[in-house]
Amino acid sequence: MMNSFHAHYAELERPIMYAGLAEIARRLGKAFPLIPQSFYPDHSAIMCPPPAPFVVKVSFPHAGFGKMLIKESDDMQDLAGIIGLHTDYCTAEQFVESEYELRVIKIGNVYRAHKRIGASWKVNTGASMREDVPMTERYKLWADEASKMFGGMDMLALDAIVDKNGNEYILEVNGSALGLAPEKEIENLRAIRDLVVQRMTEQFTKAVPMKLPCRAVDKLATEVANLKNDLATSLLRCEEKEKQISQLTAAVRQLKQRTEAAAAAAAAQWHHPHALFACALMTLLLCVALVWRHSFTNGDEHAEL
Repeated sequence: MMNSFHAHYAELERPIMYAGLAEIARRLGKAFPLIPQSFYPDHSAIMCPPPAPFVVKVSFPHAGFGKMLIKESDDMQDLAGIIGLHTDYCTAEQFVESEYELRVIKIGNVYRAHKRIGASWKVNTGASMREDVPMTERYKLWADEASKMFGGMDMLALDAIVDKNGNEYILEVNGSALGLAPEKEIENLRAIRDLVVQRMTEQFTKAVPMKLPCRAVDKLATEVANLKNDLATSLLRCEEKEKQISQLTAAVRQLKQRTEAAAAAAAAQWHHPHALFACALMTLLLCVALVWRHSFTNGDEHAEL
């Protein structure tokens, strides 16, 4: 399945993804500590912002963009004037002074978690330090519940912050665009590869039930039987051809051996002294015969003249 089309579409808008998380928080309660968030469809709806300090997130950008820390409520009115220049929505949530940011990653059946510590209140921007943390059952529950949203997500990353007292606050969930840590690049790529192969295997080897008329079934059965017979006949012919090829190969091997033996015997006889004398004598007799024939032919021509 990987991530469903519905999940990809929902990921384009931050409030839709938060709504999915809010549904989980209503079911699980404290086991899923989602940070409270207010939604404003446009600047005119910003009438009662949360108590300062709080964080405003404008529209859908990620990676720290579109975020602003409001330290006093009056500053929100200035920000609302800027937001009014466009048609963007915004959200507001309480500011938590974090000890570190927590990310829980799920890729198929592979789970991983790490924390990130930075100098800025936006830990995911600027210089930061990452460190692996143990994958607890609590974190696994978060990832498993989030993976059920919007038709299913095989790949996701849950972002949370942990304050100095150890309290956890889930902020958001990212789908397939989850931003993997470079320290685990090879492991993550292998997990994604295995997940893709698994899902493709499940998809393309799935048996599809077919309801065919009886005549069509009988026709297909006959065609299958004919193909099996043709295959058996072809196999028999192939076996016969293989036997013939083996016999011809053996005959060629024997003929080659005989030829080599005859050539060796002829070469041995040719180098014998008597053989040389006999060849010379035969050559001389052949020359005499040719001369005599030539003389005899010329004599007949003169007699005719």
